[in-house]
Amino acid sequence: MNKPLSSLLAILCGIMAVCGITPNAHAANDAAKLLEQSAAKIKTAKSVDVAYTLKSGNTDVKGTLLLSGNKFYAVNNAMTAWYDGTTQWTYSPATCEVNIIEPTDEELAATNPLAIMSSLKNKYTSSIIKSSPGFRTILLKSINKSSDWPQITITLKSSTLLPTSIAIKGRDGSQTVIAISSLQIRNTTANESVFKFDRKKYPKAKIVDLR
Repeated sequence: MNKPLSSLLAILCGIMAVCGITPNAHAANDAAKLLEQSAAKIKTAKSVDVAYTLKSGNTDVKGTLLLSGNKFYAVNNAMTAWYDGTTQWTYSPATCEVNIIEPTDEELAATNPLAIMSSLKNKYTSSIIKSSPGFRTILLKSINKSSDWPQITITLKSSTLLPTSIAIKGRDGSQTVIAISSLQIRNTTANESVFKFDRKKYPKAKIVDLR
């Protein structure tokens, strides 16, 4: 899986679960509170379905995510990934390979939609900026000037406080926008098998065990 895409996949729902963002002194904690309220809806759900479109330069990817706690199942036109809380499998249709790892926190942050939560904690200041009617827009600025993502803008729907878009400014000046077309919180628990790679469904795939 290509690194920029995997890193951005990490951002997609990790930001939705962000907590502990440092509020800007002039924001009266409102921005941090909004993010925490949004996070609570995601984190307490039995499962969450997300459909999104990611645009970055010449990259235009549509994908879906199924989240449950720290587990996920992710599908887009570049890869399919499974994570059961311990082991991560990533299948590339281009190479017909499945990479298997037991990811460190850093490695998990490259593909796990929730793992980036801990890396954002207390590393960004937040403030509410001008928003369109019916939405709340929050600007996050990295405290660390060498961060790969110095600025992130999150738009929440006012009525639900669930994210509708995430715009990321890269350290190299690149711009990436993740538009969330659908986010559904489910009251049903996903089957645990969904988060594990099934070898029978990919009999021709080459297994690369990097554990």
